Amino acid sequence: MSMKVALVIKEFVSQKGGGEKYTVDLCRELLKLGHQVHVFANRYQVDGCDRAVFHRVTMVRSVSFLKVLTFPAMVRRGLKKEKFDLIYGLTQIYPQDVHFLGGGLQRIWLALKYPRPFRRRLALITPLHLALGALEKRIFQPNNYRRIIANSQLCRQQLVEHYRVPAEKIDVVYNGVDTDRFTPQVREKFRRSVRSRYQLGPEEILLLFVAHNFARKGLGTIISALGSLKETESSYRLLVVGSGRPGPFIRQAKELGVADRIIFTGASRAIEQFYGAADIFLLPTMYDPFASVCLEAMACGLPVVTTKHNGAAEIITDKDLVLADPSDSRDLAKKILHLSHASIREEIGKRGREMACRLTIASVGRRTEGILLDVLREKRGEE
Repeated sequence: MSMKVALVIKEFVSQKGGGEKYTVDLCRELLKLGHQVHVFANRYQVDGCDRAVFHRVTMVRSVSFLKVLTFPAMVRRGLKKEKFDLIYGLTQIYPQDVHFLGGGLQRIWLALKYPRPFRRRLALITPLHLALGALEKRIFQPNNYRRIIANSQLCRQQLVEHYRVPAEKIDVVYNGVDTDRFTPQVREKFRRSVRSRYQLGPEEILLLFVAHNFARKGLGTIISALGSLKETESSYRLLVVGSGRPGPFIRQAKELGVADRIIFTGASRAIEQFYGAADIFLLPTMYDPFASVCLEAMACGLPVVTTKHNGAAEIITDKDLVLADPSDSRDLAKKILHLSHASIREEIGKRGREMACRLTIASVGRRTEGILLDVLREKRGEE
């Protein structure tokens, strides 16, 4: 059965990563499977989706809360101009047939970001958070969706608990990875050249952290762990890849006497090179529905240490590498010490690669297609 599907995302640009890249990959797969795909976005690049039909959605970009409110309003107007079998929202819009919960819940993130109730209440009354909160509530009202796709059991459970969405209405589809680009062979291709570029010795154990939001993703915890490891026999270095603000973390590293062990590289589109150079991947994040960087690292054969607040922890085969508390730098240091033996890293890395190979982009496309077809049959049965 062929479908005419509308995919809705604010920015259809694979270079942004996250939900944007996920949408581009899904578009390609649905096109390969023979479906007609229309993309509604404020900004888009074709990105290999030449056979898709693009519809530009205008919105106010200069004011954050107006951006949040005007996009769904203009999408609704655009969708009325043409008939679609299904509307799949990969951003905050309503109504829709299927909604993708890939960025988690705003109320969960605010509770983690502002643990003090008074500070949280102040944040909640800002125009941006008022708009986001109101929109989030509307999305999960029963008449505004038929099915929800979450990218982790973590998000599925939070949705059931906080918005009383029936569990049977939520399907979990983990993110996919390009197992040809992200492969253990990147070690042979890039390890020597990247280490030479940053003057890293062949015996140094290289820790890798990839993120743009350094605070939320746990860079402070890693630096604290490095501080407690500086007297150990092994020599550890840390590469920080991303466009976050390094200032506060450089000061923290100086206070702990480990500033010379940390290198900030800035953002990179050739992230596989850094996976090839590294020995251990670290992401002690406060909250991540599913951090795809963990899956990429696993596909490259790296052991991954993250937290139970990351949906990607659900696919990590060695549960001893999952932190219960994102701020527990002592526990993180223990896990790094455990991974200091090359044989242990290799064994865990092989298991991670095997898991990653089950979660290809093509498999995610097929799984999503199956859910969309189920919803379409259900929808047609009601008409």
